[in-house]
Amino acid sequence: MIKRTLISAILTSALLTLQAQTLTLDSCLHLAQLQATDIQIAQLETQKAQEVKKQAFTKYFPQVRAMGGGMYALQPLFVYGIDDLKNQQIRNALQEFFRLYGEDLNLKSEIELFQKGYMASVTALQPVFFGGQIFNSNRLAKLNIEAKQLQEKIQQRQTLRQVEEQYWLVVSLKEKQKVVDAARQLLDTATHTLDAAVSAGLSLSVDQVKLKARHSDLQLQSLRLQHGIELATQALAITLGLDTINVADTLNLSTIQDPQQYADYSPREEDQLLDIQVRAKDLEKKIAIGQALPQLAVGATYSYNNLVRSSHNGIFFLTLQVPLTDWWETSHKIRQHNIDIQQAQLQQTDLTRMLRLQHHKRYLTLIETIEALRQTDDIVSAANETYRLTELNYRVGLSPVRELLEAQTELVDAKTKQVDTYIQYRLALTDLQ
Repeated sequence: MIKRTLISAILTSALLTLQAQTLTLDSCLHLAQLQATDIQIAQLETQKAQEVKKQAFTKYFPQVRAMGGGMYALQPLFVYGIDDLKNQQIRNALQEFFRLYGEDLNLKSEIELFQKGYMASVTALQPVFFGGQIFNSNRLAKLNIEAKQLQEKIQQRQTLRQVEEQYWLVVSLKEKQKVVDAARQLLDTATHTLDAAVSAGLSLSVDQVKLKARHSDLQLQSLRLQHGIELATQALAITLGLDTINVADTLNLSTIQDPQQYADYSPREEDQLLDIQVRAKDLEKKIAIGQALPQLAVGATYSYNNLVRSSHNGIFFLTLQVPLTDWWETSHKIRQHNIDIQQAQLQQTDLTRMLRLQHHKRYLTLIETIEALRQTDDIVSAANETYRLTELNYRVGLSPVRELLEAQTELVDAKTKQVDTYIQYRLALTDLQ
């Protein structure tokens, strides 16, 4: 009890520490592997398959059964007396003997049997040959474990993909928040400049209204981003099995990997699952064939009862079951399983092609996002330069407020698009790994 309490306290302390510190992408992925619900469910499925394999293994050993029972009847079930004898001479002789000596010898004129008693027995049956059913069932159970382990890896990959997507959503919203905050600061500077110009009679008050409207719009965007960050962070925390978390908002836009290393297709867990499906169908066919073959078993039983008198007995026996008419039905089962195997093989071929096509599509998507990311660098640089020149012209009165606001909107949109494109690149990269 003390040990369990100590372990619980350590785990609670560790979770509180994780909630308090800022989590990077690597720490989120590591934490998801430890306690994400979907991954834990997949792990339990693998454990269930292992238990099924252990159940199948027990069929190799003798099946031992014990049976016991007792009875008590209000009246004996079997009563046979001197009067029931058909031979008259013997009946008369026994009646005379019973009249003379029965009372002195405490004899009864009737035999009463099966009024009370009990019996018990133990039987052991050892399979010798069951048409390969036990062997192939164990192979099928082992194959099921392999399938569950592969499904566990697939679920782990999908969950980590979900965690990474949720993580990058939080990061992108925080980056957009920075962009909006920077735009508000620039707008505040422009507002101070305009207020001074209006006071000096160099600008119209209508320009102040435009700047105020733009400021309100940026404030609304900031509020929406704050709410989005809160909800996205909570969603990520739920996936990680935590109450609250802090997410690092570092975004390195210059880190781009060479896509050529992902050009070739490498078999994944899905390919192995398709192969297991074909092998499982073949084993099911062999099990069906085994059901129509002779079944041989040896056994022994030991029994005791006192229904008539105390009796012990032991029996060794051999059983042989030979299905005589099952082959007609089994021949159709075999044809059915052959069709199942053909279907599984066709599905394997088709889905393998689809997986290769999916990989190629993801590879092309990665190339496109890398090219788009490079273009956003130029777009952001151009938007920065446009805003810088427009702001300078605005200060000296060469550009109206409308052009300044348009340049600022263009800059915000360019930086936002750059963040979104980088997130798309990271997710496209994850899909190929």
